[in-house]
Amino acid sequence: MTTLLDISEVLRSKNADPFITTCDIFVRSAEDYAWLKRSGLLTAETVAELYRMPFEAVIGVFFVDGIQAVKVSFFKTAGGRYIASGDLEDVDATGSQQHVPLLRIEVPSKRS
Repeated sequence: MTTLLDISEVLRSKNADPFITTCDIFVRSAEDYAWLKRSGLLTAETVAELYRMPFEAVIGVFFVDGIQAVKVSFFKTAGGRYIASGDLEDVDATGSQQHVPLLRIEVPSKRS
């Protein structure tokens, strides 16, 4: 099984501010980046489902061609409601572990 982690050079997350988390995916090769961009694998709908959050909480999935990177940004949520960093329901105050669900996204072995 090939995953998003396998085609990434760096996959990380961090707080963009007290209410927003951003995940950065730097793709290893130009071919894999081009495939990922046109595949439809990473969409706001996919992110909402993966993180079990309302679709409206996903700010966006942004492809940055110049550096072969994808930025995934979303509002912090817990139990279907919006929270801030440090709230009692916040399980990751710095946002540094929020990329983990993305690691497991399956990528087809044969990409074209």
